[in-house]
Amino acid sequence: MLDWDADDEGSFLYVGPDPSRHTIGVYKYDIATGAEKLVAVSTAAASFTDGGDIIALGSQKLTFRGATEHPEEPMLAQVAISEPDQGSVDLKSLGFNTTPNMFAESTMAYSKGSDDTVIQIYAPSAPVPWRKIVTYSLRTDTAFLLAAGPARGTVTMSWSPKGRWVAILDGDTSTGTVLSVLVPPR
Repeated sequence: MLDWDADDEGSFLYVGPDPSRHTIGVYKYDIATGAEKLVAVSTAAASFTDGGDIIALGSQKLTFRGATEHPEEPMLAQVAISEPDQGSVDLKSLGFNTTPNMFAESTMAYSKGSDDTVIQIYAPSAPVPWRKIVTYSLRTDTAFLLAAGPARGTVTMSWSPKGRWVAILDGDTSTGTVLSVLVPPR
């Protein structure tokens, strides 16, 4: 379970397996009709926006088949903002490549107070993947890299109620847990 639609409390986003059960996707579920709609492939990073649109991390060329047959294929990381009422999708490049299996490990936290999102995404690197923490502002249509480093341990992220600060808890077992509270660039 990722998020409830604040404009239509009868809809929510959740992460579930693809039909082959080899990767995951984000789905929108409508309680009244029982309808499910695929929102994004091979990711767990999605949320409703304050206006009822959906923001998701992914790549335009990514399909379930591609994710299962080529899980290590590099592809451009993008943010998609979909307007379900108008049937349109606006894609924004984050400027780096990742892979389908790394998309599947990504997470997102959205702030309805500031209309910003913070995304945890991974990029290929040796000996361990590189974690990137990126903010994306829907109001200004800009992305900023907040933090980057080796992906060790678990990171959790949360916005303050009005979206002024983002808290990032990095549970890197090799260096100890570190809490950072930042005012993201805008």
